[in-house]
Amino acid sequence: MSYCEIIAFRDGVPAESKEFKNSYGGCAFVWDALYTRYLKDPKNEYENWLTAGKPLWDLAKLPFVKRFERIVLASTFDRAIIGKKDFADYAKCLRMFESAYHDDAVCHLPEWADFVDTCDAEAIGFYGMSVSEYLWEVHSEDETRPYNLNSDDNEISFGQPHFDVYEYVLGV
Repeated sequence: MSYCEIIAFRDGVPAESKEFKNSYGGCAFVWDALYTRYLKDPKNEYENWLTAGKPLWDLAKLPFVKRFERIVLASTFDRAIIGKKDFADYAKCLRMFESAYHDDAVCHLPEWADFVDTCDAEAIGFYGMSVSEYLWEVHSEDETRPYNLNSDDNEISFGQPHFDVYEYVLGV
């Protein structure tokens, strides 16, 4: 079965993680909820977030989408990080999202919030789905090493550096 992970960073590198079985209770839960609310054509019962692409990701920047929805959505993006200064707000956003959207589907957001509440790391990020590439490592011909928030740049991170969710969504 697939899984997702919260990655805790210390001294810029992944230091520990917590795994959650069934990745559909994590990032996919978020994507499905927002896609269904904002983008789904109700006349097309087979349409879903898997084919949405850019319109789904763009919701993180649209002002009519609630703040907590934008924060949680952006946190599911590749190489998104949340800094320690935003942990309390992020945990609150996760709980608001779960409260707004949880039905009978698997949902890990309350457990993510509990992890964030007790985390003493400098930042957290996610490995959204175990069926995708693990982006918190850097591969070269000679080695594989942990991604470093303090030193890795666009060239070695395949053109996609990490980014702060709150800066991205709120411009702060």
